[in-house]
Amino acid sequence: MVKVSAVVLVVLTFCFGFAYVVGQQVMRSMADDPQVEIAENVIDVLNQGQDPQAIGSATPTDISNSLSAFVLVYDSGGEPISGTGLLNGDIPAVPRGVFDAARQKGEGRLTWQLQENVRIAAVVKPFSYNGEDSSSEGYVLAGRNLRETENHTQNLLKLTIIAWAVALTASLIIINLLLMGKKEEYAREHEHHHEGEHHHKH
Repeated sequence: MVKVSAVVLVVLTFCFGFAYVVGQQVMRSMADDPQVEIAENVIDVLNQGQDPQAIGSATPTDISNSLSAFVLVYDSGGEPISGTGLLNGDIPAVPRGVFDAARQKGEGRLTWQLQENVRIAAVVKPFSYNGEDSSSEGYVLAGRNLRETENHTQNLLKLTIIAWAVALTASLIIINLLLMGKKEEYAREHEHHHEGEHHHKH
């Protein structure tokens, strides 16, 4: 019984743990989808010669609190130019390595932790415009607060634990019932065997 229970525990833990990890990764990946579209739309505008300084908003998004998506534009050196989102009143700086990776791969996706409780799903893409009268190049970062996604992930974890506990309990009950049935069957066979020996002696 103990060995069987241990095997069931390991198998169920692996299966539910794997399901949770897959679900968590899918939700995190889906959190990038809107930013990909936003970044590409902004880059299309910039590649047509739009002044990067014009990418802004009269009422910037507070990155630390708002769930709205935002766009930030940086020059080729990684210095902020403009944007629709602010953190503590300023466009936040991005680690240089993020831009280097985006330049090499054509795109960068990351979880950007700006403060202890501020995590952003960010997509970074390079842009370059060379016109007759002007030229510009740099990077577009589209981001969105991960708060809701992380809440969904926590809910998924809770549901996974509950489902794991229910499945484990049900499995142990079924195993116990099967073992009890086998013991009763063995007892009956043993009893019939003794009765047969008793009649044979008589």
